[in-house]
Amino acid sequence: MNTVKENLHNAIEQLSEEEASAVLTLVERVHQKESIDETIRTLRSSSLKLPQTPQKFQYVEPVSASGKSASQQLIDDRR
Repeated sequence: MNTVKENLHNAIEQLSEEEASAVLTLVERVHQKESIDETIRTLRSSSLKLPQTPQKFQYVEPVSASGKSASQQLIDDRR
């Protein structure tokens, strides 16, 4: 089984020099704990393809039900 570092090394070997440079910049910035927003802006200006706007999720109305919650029923069963 390959380790995460081995998989990463194999993936990096397949990158072009420009892509590898962009990934190195990302790694350096993450290691420095720089703001993720600035890192994403830098990557968007590189050769890597990132979506311009993050995916937004639709709001889902929580289901209302009568009676005890499932967690409360489990607690009662354990007693």
